[in-house]
Amino acid sequence: MKKLHILVGLALAAGSIGAAQALAVDFSGYARGGYGVNTNGGRQTCFNIKGQRNVETHYRLGDECDYTLETNFNSTLAKNADGSEWHVNFMLKNWRAWNMTANSDNGMGTQGPTTDFAQAYAYGQNLPILANGTIWAGRRYYNRVQLGINDHFLQNDDGDGFGVDNINLGAGIKLNAGIVTDELNGNTGNYDMMQKFIVSVTDIPTFASSKLRVHLKVHSQTKDDQRSYNPATGVTTTTQTASRKGGYSLLFLHETPNLLNGTLSAGLRFSKHISGNGGNDNNYQDASGNTVYGKSALLFVQQSGNFGHTGYDVVSEFKSTKYDGTSAKDRWFSLGGRLDTQIYGPLRGIAELGYDTVKRSNAITSNNTYNFTHLTLAAAFNAGDDAGSRPTVRLYYTYGKWNTAVKDALIEDQKVYGGKTNGSAIGAQWEAWW
Repeated sequence: MKKLHILVGLALAAGSIGAAQALAVDFSGYARGGYGVNTNGGRQTCFNIKGQRNVETHYRLGDECDYTLETNFNSTLAKNADGSEWHVNFMLKNWRAWNMTANSDNGMGTQGPTTDFAQAYAYGQNLPILANGTIWAGRRYYNRVQLGINDHFLQNDDGDGFGVDNINLGAGIKLNAGIVTDELNGNTGNYDMMQKFIVSVTDIPTFASSKLRVHLKVHSQTKDDQRSYNPATGVTTTTQTASRKGGYSLLFLHETPNLLNGTLSAGLRFSKHISGNGGNDNNYQDASGNTVYGKSALLFVQQSGNFGHTGYDVVSEFKSTKYDGTSAKDRWFSLGGRLDTQIYGPLRGIAELGYDTVKRSNAITSNNTYNFTHLTLAAAFNAGDDAGSRPTVRLYYTYGKWNTAVKDALIEDQKVYGGKTNGSAIGAQWEAWW
């Protein structure tokens, strides 16, 4: 009944605007969930070597042990004679990993996912004063650049902030600039006030229909508010930490469409002393718990497209990281691909194969090489005839193979396989976007 009252109140509020201005609301979203078991007994495991520092990816088909629901509402509040529009955007996000219990730190227990505002911001677009650009302020998904099948964000600056986007510089080139803080850490109540100053220039024409993007991000910080709650006394204590190192990330991304019935994306990213979202983590905790900072270079290439009702995706990355004041180095190489083809009607066959290797040189521990191979075979039932049609329901078998070094440092999920260097899981997953 409470929900009904809220809806009625919103309807009355919208009606008070007047009949001359209707409130248009666009509803969109993304969701996935499923069921799975591992062949060694128990719930599904998800395979990767993410426990090794600075390896941020996994090949995701049949390897997502979570539920995700993002429901987005975008309201158009005003349309002006000069072509500008004013909007508010809200996104409710539900997320829960399969292995979370009622005692999980983030409170997402067995009763189901919790809900928070992933996005809540206002913006004006097509503003003549900004060369038909956009101004925004609030909490939003921002500056996201992602490689698909291995779930790797080259950039991800979600958080609270403000900025201007899509300022037309001529020749189709766009300028974007923003200031964003890292997201509130809801698990501990700590406020990370690391400021991110972001500038990007996009849609730079190069040759034929190819385009270049350049992203520059600079981090700086004064202090953090660290909040801790003592349940015995009911007292919350707030302290401020000293400043951390700042840093930067510089990304060059070149995109060539209409190649092999798809798009080739390739680029280079340099980053230093960066921590936080988006695969820019260049630091780790040493054996004494001290933070060791570093710098890295990442080279990546992705080709994806379709031939008729068959979709394909191939991605490769190489990252080299050097840590300040130490002899510690990481070198990570990843290569994988997915083939998704129509068999008959809504039935599709999917195969995904991915390989990761990390060569780790560290003065603190012995040198190690961590190898991991992921293979998933799936039958999918899609709403349409192509690989991107949604909703889809997939039935899959996933196999993981790792070497002894990975076995000795397995993440929690893979420990169910004991001393083995391989394991498998079977399950079903649904996915939709709208």
